[in-house]
Amino acid sequence: MPDDIAPPGWSVVFLAATAAWFGLVGLAPGVVDPLDAAWHGLATPTWLLPLARVLDVVGSPLGTGLVAAAVAVTALRRRRCALVLWVGSLGVATVLAFAFKALYGRPRPPDGLVEVVSASFPSAHATAAAAIAGAALLLRPPTPVRVGVAAYAVAMAWSRTALGVHWLSDVVGGLLLGATVAVVVGRGVTGWCPGRDSNPHAPKGSGF
Repeated sequence: MPDDIAPPGWSVVFLAATAAWFGLVGLAPGVVDPLDAAWHGLATPTWLLPLARVLDVVGSPLGTGLVAAAVAVTALRRRRCALVLWVGSLGVATVLAFAFKALYGRPRPPDGLVEVVSASFPSAHATAAAAIAGAALLLRPPTPVRVGVAAYAVAMAWSRTALGVHWLSDVVGGLLLGATVAVVVGRGVTGWCPGRDSNPHAPKGSGF
């Protein structure tokens, strides 16, 4: 596991970007609404909708729980501090996503293809995916894994707009929120266990 998971400057950059976007959505909806409407009006190819529906299930509470459990087992086998990063990032990001949903109370698009019950902003699916991907990237995995987890987060965000259950600004907010939480938790983990780990059999190097 890298000694310095997230350099100090990253937290400032990600927090500033997330605060700016959340402020824009909350205080200047007239700026983002035209972009949302234009994106929402784009037709998703029919052959891509099955993929979007699969991602809907993967990003559900049950699906995310299974993904988190698999990730936790993998991380625990490698590094205990990596486990803290994974679980902490996903847990904090999920709680914040639903707290912001309650705070913003933003209506969903009117023509969604799957059933949803919570408010629209930010996308919890995109938030969780970005938290998982962000935690993975901070552990400096091999390049194929980096590409895979980044693609997973982007695909999850796309699927929410393809299914018509989120505005573009919802998924952008979710990606920013999840990534920011991962970076901030990464800073905490760096301070808590730099270069240390309670698993003496963990391999050296990355968290994977």
